[in-house]
Amino acid sequence: MSFRKMAGFAGLAFVVLLIVPWFFQGGEPLDWATPTTGVEQIAGRIFEHGSGSYLLAGVLRAFGAVALIPFAAGFAMPFFTSDREHHEGFGVVIVAALVAASTTIGAALAALTTFGLWVRDLDESSMRALWDLSKAAYAFSILLVIPAAAGAAAAIVRHGVMPRWFGYLSGVVALLGLSAIAGFLEFRGDEPMVVLVGFLGILVWVFTASIVMIRESAA
Repeated sequence: MSFRKMAGFAGLAFVVLLIVPWFFQGGEPLDWATPTTGVEQIAGRIFEHGSGSYLLAGVLRAFGAVALIPFAAGFAMPFFTSDREHHEGFGVVIVAALVAASTTIGAALAALTTFGLWVRDLDESSMRALWDLSKAAYAFSILLVIPAAAGAAAAIVRHGVMPRWFGYLSGVVALLGLSAIAGFLEFRGDEPMVVLVGFLGILVWVFTASIVMIRESAA
């Protein structure tokens, strides 16, 4: 099995391991912006589903974040080949951005897992800080994918590194990544849904790229 095909499977693992935990974690803690939401309600949501589910979810997502690294290496291989021929640096941009995104996702997971496991011992300000840190880190990880998707789009459209339709998809994903800016703003309400648009765009992008990589290697 070629390394690029293995990297494609790593990309699929990234997508699966970031999605599956939501089915047993019990959802996010209640919205901090709701006036009636207090420490007791937030703790009650976690206690209802068990802190162990937060630990398991954090472990699975951590493996998912790690899987993004071999995916990045395999995905960028044809871009490095094109870069040497055209004296460009799209491959470096792609790998650097995706590895940084993986690290940032890890930081978000660390904060969120700490929140879930130690909620009994944390005061309200500490919980608020951990929850806001996790949201900001997730938002930043989405922003980091913008240069990766945009670089891929540019190289594909200019040099045909991958199928042209995937280049156009990469451009759309790069634009959707701008929705992560909402994660740093002070408005509430639809903020999580706005950020979710960029996050789902990343999952679709990695999933589609992984399928293309696996099919190319099998051809």
